Amino acid sequence: MDKRMRVINLLIRTIILLMLLPACNASKTTQPADQALVTITPGTTLQALDAAALETIQQELVTFMLNFIQQEMIGDSPPEAAIISWWDGGEVSTDDTNYRSLGFAELIKLWWWEKGQLSEMSDPRAAISQYRQDYQSGQGFEVVWGEYNFGILSLSADGQHAEIGMSASIAIDYEYEIIYTLDRNANGAWEITGEEMLWVA
Repeated sequence: MDKRMRVINLLIRTIILLMLLPACNASKTTQPADQALVTITPGTTLQALDAAALETIQQELVTFMLNFIQQEMIGDSPPEAAIISWWDGGEVSTDDTNYRSLGFAELIKLWWWEKGQLSEMSDPRAAISQYRQDYQSGQGFEVVWGEYNFGILSLSADGQHAEIGMSASIAIDYEYEIIYTLDRNANGAWEITGEEMLWVA
């Protein structure tokens, strides 16, 4: 499959994924008091969750996102390599034209994906620079890459509901930002129950 077809394949798979996500979250609903959302920012403490519980939940969500990105985003037509980074202090900002975008405060960890293997990098910022130099700089429209950034935007006080923001750069003419809503299922595992696409370019 040539590289142009790989870009088209990725676009089709993204559209199908968004269509399959439940539409029930399209309308805003009020969360019960025990599920009030708390924004996760550096130094945040949650009265209903001690530090150990909060760390455990964050690791669960990070593991979920790493698996989700590898399986659903990188998929069966992968680039030569991809990077996935976890950021802290994520928030959604809105400008005067009601354009909404994600912002992340602090880079926590970065993983390098290549040939089906995921490796945590000891110097995340150096890895980002190296990846962009090797796989993005000076490339044409036919080249596919994968740069994924995500951060936990909010977490309910009972640890059952979360919102995660993700930005993705797939090719020179394909980028997007999206917010995923996650809830625990009956077995206690996290699953995506809704999504909001902020923008696609």
